[in-house]
Amino acid sequence: MHCKYDDEPPRRSSAIDMAYEIVDMHRKLERLQDEVFELQEYKQKYFDLLNQSVAHGEHMIGGLLTLALKLGDDEANRKGA
Repeated sequence: MHCKYDDEPPRRSSAIDMAYEIVDMHRKLERLQDEVFELQEYKQKYFDLLNQSVAHGEHMIGGLLTLALKLGDDEANRKGA
């Protein structure tokens, strides 16, 4: 489909408006890139904290299991003695 205006250059005000839109889009893109970077940092900190929490939980459960087994052995030794 051909429009009779396709061969005409854009009006000056249209070109300036388009330039401002491009500058605005560039600024928005930069802000979004900054936000993505910030969110990636939060995500990494979250996973680090989660891993520390899981490791701590595993350590605590391991300690409790060891204590339970030791108490069980002590009780068995008392009953066997």
